[in-house]
Amino acid sequence: MEALRTLQVQITGERNKQSLRPQDLDIDELIKALEYSRDLIAPDGKSRPNILVEVEEGSVLLKLTTAAMLVISTQALLTEVQKTFNKSILAPKQAAALSYFDTLAQKEGFDISFGTTTEEPALKINRETVWADAPEEAESDYLNRLIEEATPHWVSIGDTDAWLKSVRAHNDQLYPTSSNPSI
Repeated sequence: MEALRTLQVQITGERNKQSLRPQDLDIDELIKALEYSRDLIAPDGKSRPNILVEVEEGSVLLKLTTAAMLVISTQALLTEVQKTFNKSILAPKQAAALSYFDTLAQKEGFDISFGTTTEEPALKINRETVWADAPEEAESDYLNRLIEEATPHWVSIGDTDAWLKSVRAHNDQLYPTSSNPSI
């Protein structure tokens, strides 16, 4: 029989001016928390072993029990993330999972901890958490938003190369310098 270990995800805080309990979460919130918790443990999702789940009091305590190897490696990664608050060492699904929990902490004011014990978690996220890669994410979000907003306008231009040449030619006329190559 394969050795098993448990990763615990504890969500603490208040909702409706009372301490958070499992029954305070909507089913969609619980499903998302479980899906993202699964992605922390098994980001590839392909050949993962079964993950047993318990939801307990203690605010909201998700206990995910699976192959010890997966839990130990997840614990080690989360410990490293706690030191640097940089998600770049994680698989994309793991980073997305932490982003989801960070958004939950920011929006709801929850404290969220991850680890093999709740007494000494490997990682804690709360409203004060500042990620080292946050400027990169903000820049990427900004560029993606610009692309999304510009796309319908580019479609109406037709020949974008000709348009770009005319803009550059107009710029050369406005600001003539020897460093502007002619087009």
